Amino acid sequence: MTLVAYEIDCAKIADLNDEQQLANMGSSSQELGCSWEDLATQQLEPPTWRLAERLRAFEIAGILVRSFAPGCTAKNQKLVLWQWSASAPNAVRVVDDFGRLSKTTESWDGQ
Repeated sequence: MTLVAYEIDCAKIADLNDEQQLANMGSSSQELGCSWEDLATQQLEPPTWRLAERLRAFEIAGILVRSFAPGCTAKNQKLVLWQWSASAPNAVRVVDDFGRLSKTTESWDGQ
């Protein structure tokens, strides 16, 4: 297992932990917790995908949202980014202070 830390400096992140804010966006925590993968497998568009499209239209780079994975509580948060780069305004940088991560993509090919 490899744990990786990131330094993130993103300007436009929507906090979806507020039910009123979700309602204002036409969504709810029930929709956020939907089984999106099952819906997509059935050729149905998950409501979370529609919400993401609405947020992208406002140039929102990502969301802060609770995890709906089994065993998680509202304190378990995820940052979901759909727009990032190495520079501002949506900068994401891997922190590798000890140089332990591979410098090539070879480790990703499964061999």
